[in-house]
Amino acid sequence: MTVGLPSAPDYATVRRGYWENSNNAYRDILRIYAQKMNFLKQNPLTPELEKLNDLNPVSPIREIEPSATSIQVDETAMTQLARELSAIFLGYKDLYNTGVEISGMAKDNYYTTTEGVTLRQPTTYVRLSVSARVDDADHVTLADRLVLNYPTVADMPSADDLKARVRRFADDLMLLKDAPQVDNYYKGPIMYSGEAASSIFTSNLLGSDKLYAKPAMRHNAKSLGEKLGTAIVSPLITVKNYTALKSYQGTALAGHYAVDAEGVRPAAEMTLIDKGVFKMQLNGSMGSEYAPTSTGSSRFAIDPSNNAPTTAVGTLHIQSAKTLPANKLMQALIKEGKKRKLDYVYEIAIPEGCQFSRLYRIEVKTGARTLMKSGAVGLPSLSALEHISGVSAEEFVSNDRQQSIIAPRAVIVADGEVGKSDVGSRKPKALVYPLQRQ
Repeated sequence: MTVGLPSAPDYATVRRGYWENSNNAYRDILRIYAQKMNFLKQNPLTPELEKLNDLNPVSPIREIEPSATSIQVDETAMTQLARELSAIFLGYKDLYNTGVEISGMAKDNYYTTTEGVTLRQPTTYVRLSVSARVDDADHVTLADRLVLNYPTVADMPSADDLKARVRRFADDLMLLKDAPQVDNYYKGPIMYSGEAASSIFTSNLLGSDKLYAKPAMRHNAKSLGEKLGTAIVSPLITVKNYTALKSYQGTALAGHYAVDAEGVRPAAEMTLIDKGVFKMQLNGSMGSEYAPTSTGSSRFAIDPSNNAPTTAVGTLHIQSAKTLPANKLMQALIKEGKKRKLDYVYEIAIPEGCQFSRLYRIEVKTGARTLMKSGAVGLPSLSALEHISGVSAEEFVSNDRQQSIIAPRAVIVADGEVGKSDVGSRKPKALVYPLQRQ
């Protein structure tokens, strides 16, 4: 429920806003409840589902955390920082539609129930977003976006560090401009590095009916919960969820919390996958077929206009029982290519904060590494993660507003695919970017 508030405090207006929205929400719930009961009448629950609580009871708790509105931000300094970062692109005349944006949010989430739960939880984050485009020799537009999230302004690195990061982003895009295209189909071992290494897991595991339980009104044979107690990824891999960890290897983590959005205290550490075997799903207070009780994993939504709790991790830690240093891992990739009598193998990398992947062709005979224009590349399926042949010892930490990911910096999947580039050529643009006229 969203209540619009007046720009100036006015009791009568605030009261009417709460009444009007509460009334609308109540009418909507009556309609939804009638639809649910009609569905259940036509589709009776199984005895197992009948035993589940629609909403599990929560013990009374009062948890009032410091207000997010007390955070002070030097708007003048942030504006100056954005200008200095944007000015870096003056040295890259081939890049256009460049932009730098610093945004953030500080909001207080209030939650109270008739069970005696009273909460105030702040949500804060700062986001730096940098974007740019470049055209290659065939006039094909290549674009990327750099997004860096920090729990608070105090957690941001220095201006010099951010400038260096933006320059690397610009340099990477310029290198991609002159990269050759993928000329044929490939199937074989692929190393996923940077944020691509965490993405191969999060894309397959995070979501409703995956690691997040879904309230069910009928048995769902396609739910990942059906595989509880069985191996779903390589036995090298263990996945844990932390809720109390505030930093890791010097990096502040956004995923820590003491009480979830429904007043449940979560365990500080939960093992979701143990040596490849699926152990548990995360859930809020609504009973689910594969997670009948709450794990304290209900989190307030980031959207300022929507406080509805959703199931989410705190800090997801993807780790391996057996690892290799970076140079040994690359050797293992090349060795696998030789074993299969391949001329080359591939590495798919996503630099920190970038939205699009980089594709590298690695010659098996010489080890030479060449940046390619990405062909038809995608992330491996969950079943492909059963065949992981190498994991790096180095780890990578990333924050996405209210959750954090700790993952290996690189992972080798035994079988991946890269399709041929089929972008062709384009007509040159009619208008020339101002810096390119000089």
